[in-house]
This record gives sequence, C-alpha cells and structure tokens, in this order.
Amino acid sequence: MRLIIKEYLSQLKESKELDMLLPDLLLSMKYIPISTPQVGVRQYGVDIATEYYDKKNNKLLYLFVIKKGDIGRSDWDSSSQSVRQSLDEIKDVYLEKMLSNEQKKMIKKIVLCTNGVLKQEVEINWKGYIDRNTVVNEIEYELWDGYKLALDIENNMLNEFILSGNFKSLFRKALALLGDPDYNLDDYYTILKENLFVTENNKKKSKRILYSIRLILNIIFNWSKENINLKPALYAAERTLLNIWYYYIKNNLIDDIELIKLFGLFFQDFVRIYSEYFAKISKYCYIKNGFNDNSRYYLLENITLYEQLGIIAITGLNHYYYGTIYNDQNIISIAEYVKNSLKSFVNNHNSISSPVYDNHIIEIILSLILLVNFNEIEFIEKWIVEIINRIEFAYKIMGKHFPVDSDSLEDAVIISNSSKGDKKNMMRSSTLLMILLQFSAVNKLNSVYKYIVEVISRSFKDTTLQIWFPDNTTDNVLYIENAGHSSGIADIFHSLTDNLEDINKQIKESNEKHMNNVSISAIKKGFLILPLIASRHFRTPVLPLYWSMFINDEKSEEN
Repeated sequence: MRLIIKEYLSQLKESKELDMLLPDLLLSMKYIPISTPQVGVRQYGVDIATEYYDKKNNKLLYLFVIKKGDIGRSDWDSSSQSVRQSLDEIKDVYLEKMLSNEQKKMIKKIVLCTNGVLKQEVEINWKGYIDRNTVVNEIEYELWDGYKLALDIENNMLNEFILSGNFKSLFRKALALLGDPDYNLDDYYTILKENLFVTENNKKKSKRILYSIRLILNIIFNWSKENINLKPALYAAERTLLNIWYYYIKNNLIDDIELIKLFGLFFQDFVRIYSEYFAKISKYCYIKNGFNDNSRYYLLENITLYEQLGIIAITGLNHYYYGTIYNDQNIISIAEYVKNSLKSFVNNHNSISSPVYDNHIIEIILSLILLVNFNEIEFIEKWIVEIINRIEFAYKIMGKHFPVDSDSLEDAVIISNSSKGDKKNMMRSSTLLMILLQFSAVNKLNSVYKYIVEVISRSFKDTTLQIWFPDNTTDNVLYIENAGHSSGIADIFHSLTDNLEDINKQIKESNEKHMNNVSISAIKKGFLILPLIASRHFRTPVLPLYWSMFINDEKSEEN
C-alpha cells in the first residue's frame, strides 16, 4: 500500500495538487493550520504554516516549503524559486517580520517537503545549510520526502476506519483492474458502501473517513490518467459524490457548515475529473461519426453514444447552474461552449436520434434542458421531431430498432435483430414519449407538441404513457440506487389534448398533486446538479420539476 501511495504522490503537481493534499494530511496528524497556499499572495518562502503540540505539550511552529519532484542541483540553487532561496527568505524575512510575539518564542521547525527525494548530489548542500542555520530549541530543519509522506498518509489518512483488513485488498484490486474496460468498480463501491451507509455520531471520525475517501478517489483519478482511460475515475467521482450526500443525510450533517465545506472539496474533485474527461472527448464532437468505432455492433455503439451524450449534458448543466447561481459569466461561457459541443455531437452522429432504451430519455432530456437554457429552440424542435420520426418508423414499419421499455440488453438485442419480436410487449409503456410531449408543451413548442400527439394517436395507441414522480421517501434512496424502483409513483396519462393550455394545466395539477410534500435535500441546499447526476449514474428517471419549471417561462427563485 505504501508503494501505491508513493507512486500516487510522485504524479502530483506542486500547485493545486500536492499543496492541496498536504493540509489534509497535516490536519489528520493534529497540526493546527495558520496559513495555506494562496495564489498571487507573497508568502516569503512559506507555503503552509501550522502549530503543533509535541508529546511534552510544547507548542511548535511548523513552516513548510513545498517543492515538486526529486530535488537535484538545479532545484537547489539556480533561480529565485529554488529551494535555497526559499529557505533564505524564510530566515531573513518571514521569521523577522511575519511572526507574532508569541510565535517568536516558539521552536520554529522549517520543513522542506517534496513528493520526490533529495538527490545524493545535493545531500551535502542540505546538510551544510542546516548545520549553519540551526539554532537548537529555536530554529530547526526537517526533510519530509515522498517516503515519509507515504508513511504518514497510510498511518493517518488511510487509517483503520477506511483501509483495514479486506478494504486494502479491495483497493489494490480496484487499481489493478482499472485498465480493464469491462471493470465496473464494484470493489471501490464496496469500500464506499461499507464506510458511508452507516450511522456515525462522531464528527471527528466522520471527517477522517471523508478525507480518506477523498484521497482514494484522487488515487483512482491519477491511476486512470496513467491508463489513459478516465471513464473509471468519472464513474467513481459520481458514485462518491452521491454516496457522500447520502451519508450527510443519514447522519444529519447537511446543516453542518464545516462538513458542507468539505463536501465542496469533493465537488471540486468531481468537476475537475468531469472537465478533464470532457476536454479529452470534446474534439470528437466536431468530427462526423467521431465517436463511432466502425464496428458492426450498432446496438452497443448506440448505447455508448448515449453514455457520452449524458456526460456532455451533465458537464454543461453543472457549469450553467453554478454560473447562474453565482452570476459568473465566465462559467456560463464554459457551459455555452459545452452546449455547442453537444449540438455538434448530435449533428455528427445521426444514430443519436434513435434511442435503444426508453430510459435513454434521461440523456435526451438532460440535453434538452441544457439547450433550452440557451434558447436553442430551432435546434430543439428539429431534434425532437427527428427522434419521434425515427421511433415511429422503427416501430410501425420496421418492427425493430425502437426503444424498448426495459433496461435489458437481451430485450434490445431481440428487438433489434428481428422484426418477429412482440413489439407491443416491448413498448407497452413509454416515459420517453410522454416527457418529450410535456417538454414541448411547457416550452410552447406548439407545432412539435401537436405532431407528437398525432404520432401517438396514430401509432402508439396501445402504449401506456407515464411520468415518474418522487415521493417523500425518494430523497433517502436517490443517492444510492435507482430511486424509480424503490420509491415514487408513476402518473399515467389516459387522454391527450391538442390544446397547450389544457396540457400545461394538467402538468401543473399533476406537479401540485405529487410534489407538494416532497423535499429533495440536494436541491434545497443548492446542489441542483446532484439529482441529475443520480439520474445518469443510477438510471433514476429525471425529476419532472427540471422541465416543468419552464411552464409560462416562470423561473421563480423557488425553482
């Protein structure tokens, strides 16, 4: 395990990676933070300052100089950013001008911290420097290299709460199998389940568990990058974020400001992993059939396309919600770029308009919500009509290649390879048609709405149209499983009308009937993206409030 941690440490950059990990480690080792790295702020050689009580209860002042990688001759003394210059600046400026009277009386420990090692070529320089500048019981020097950091991390962060016994073997197995495209991360999910699906009354223990899980997630992220396959890290980030929110609900922590800030760190990790994944795939959005592998397996290829569509949509929505809440136009501009990439993805992949499963409406509605927020009405109308046309043609004329109402690959294979399957039974119900119908109605896409009604009346009279609504138990399962299987209620629509006002009235009444007493904690706390991530990850139907809020263009503060 120590070698795994050492390898992970060697991959970290100095800025925003190593300097973000070290404060967490120090906190777990009971160091009291005074200052942490800040961009653009003169620090006079000190990256992190902490106080620490030794075994004799003496208060010590620790001043950390952080450097990335192995330290050789050029790193020791060649520029204003070299190790020696940083150490001199601490001695000549920081200790003279930046300390309080109380701190001046403490023993000062100046620590050179690196995720690499001190090379032999500069060992004598380091020894000579500390011999000349050490003042016993006043100013002393220490070296924390990658080996010491690995040992401290294993002992203090991957502690008995998280990687004892079987958990260590599960973690090793997860890392070993990350390169296998068929690996489903079950071993990592078991670690999450065993540590987060519990009631915990000790806040300190909760924090240690959470910091440990965050470290494990980042190790998985770095291993995924090494394997040139970020998808396992993306799925791990989704599951981690969702399961931790469940842990917060279960242990009544969502109103704890300190732990909500810690959740924010997990959210930053999620955004970083998602953004890096999107950066890797975005160029293929602009290439004709850029995501197709030219295989003969149309079905699997199309399922992969919908997976990518959902990831792109979540990326855009996350930036849009964040930018809107904090009125940050730069973040909204990123969301707009993602939206444009999504449009190109749809335009360059014709088969994305031919869903394989009824639950592919999840990816479609996520995309439509992103598009409508940027007023892409013309594109939306064209795409919805194309989807409806293809579904009707596949069902009525071909008798195959239409979206089956189960999530069974076997059912999809049967109906895609033969027109002799029981097509009525395979499409006995549909949320896809009903959600597209409602989305068109609430956004006043009159011609599209009427066309969908016409197609349903003509070709899908035997299909039950339904919408899933959450209930007051949904929030307890939304972040750990497909909440559509264990909570909520299906609202069935028996009759349709050509009149937009009438259908919107029905939608409002349906929402009032089913949603009045329902509270979704993530939405209440401002994490609007969490339920949508849950829909993509666990295949829970998207909550109707995400599109019904557009009725009459009313985007109230409550919504």
